[in-house]
Amino acid sequence: MSTILELEKGSRTLLVELYRLSRKSRLDEHILVPEEVAKVLHVDVEETSVFVDFLEDKGYIRCGRPVGRQYSWVKLTSQGMDLVIDTKRLDNVFQVTQNPRNSLYPIQIDRSMLEQLAEGSHVSDDVLRQIEESLSDVIDALHQQDDEPLRRLISELVLTGGLDPTIIAIKALLAAHRV
Repeated sequence: MSTILELEKGSRTLLVELYRLSRKSRLDEHILVPEEVAKVLHVDVEETSVFVDFLEDKGYIRCGRPVGRQYSWVKLTSQGMDLVIDTKRLDNVFQVTQNPRNSLYPIQIDRSMLEQLAEGSHVSDDVLRQIEESLSDVIDALHQQDDEPLRRLISELVLTGGLDPTIIAIKALLAAHRV
């Protein structure tokens, strides 16, 4: 690792992944072991301690520290959770210029992805365009704990397009969550 930018980007990535896993498993205390941290950051296990130490010093994560090892596990603290939820503050703290939606939902939903999901179905281009335009708003609303845009989209798709477009929209939403 050579720059502060890489440290900030990796630290942000680790925080967001811990948050995502905690939300996915509905546990506030999801932990990662060093090998899992290395996978998330795409670095060697030895290199992870730089990120872990940095985030622990800031109070965003807690670590298990057995004798003779750098750390044995990491978990998000409530301070880290609050930071990730407040995407504007997260952007300010880590100075990484990226869309908060892209950091929390790393798979970009675009036309080619929707076309791939729609293969073999009879969904019109207009409906795919509607799904594409709506999903970013749905994702933003879900991030804010508001499910109303999702309910509207699904209702509209069921009523106007039937099952195929509804399934495509749900698959795209799940893909955005890496499910």
